[in-house]
Amino acid sequence: LILMEKRDYYKAFRISGKAIKAFENYVEKNPQDEIAWFRLAYIHEVRSDAPGVSEWKEAREALEKALVLSPENSVYLLHLGYVYYRIGELDKAQQTFQAILDREPGNIEVRYYAALNYKKKGEPEKARTELEYILKNEPKESIVYRRAEDEFIKLGGNVE
Repeated sequence: LILMEKRDYYKAFRISGKAIKAFENYVEKNPQDEIAWFRLAYIHEVRSDAPGVSEWKEAREALEKALVLSPENSVYLLHLGYVYYRIGELDKAQQTFQAILDREPGNIEVRYYAALNYKKKGEPEKARTELEYILKNEPKESIVYRRAEDEFIKLGGNVE
């Protein structure tokens, strides 16, 4: 992740490729290790943020395996919703985000990604509602607050 942020894609892919192989070998022998499935999915997510790379399918498959083992895990569900969002399966993304919010209505991070998803779906009012919730309930110093504020302004909202 650090190498990706530095845009040193060659080193990042060399190291992450080794990590993928190690996790794949591990989960083959330990298929009940939900955390390993999640970590494998996360590596694919991070790699997919690089230009020209798409490992979203692999991320989705690993997350689905983690969720079979822990179906109510909000972190795994959030990441699955994010993967759906990134691959353009916006209805599935929204259903996934809503499933979390039904149990955890105050989950700020989920509300942020739900807002992005609504925006991408062409539902700016619903996006604004989610962003307003964040702006009212999250400390201004938080990174999620700042991101929500930027998105809210892009949607024509005024932040006081």
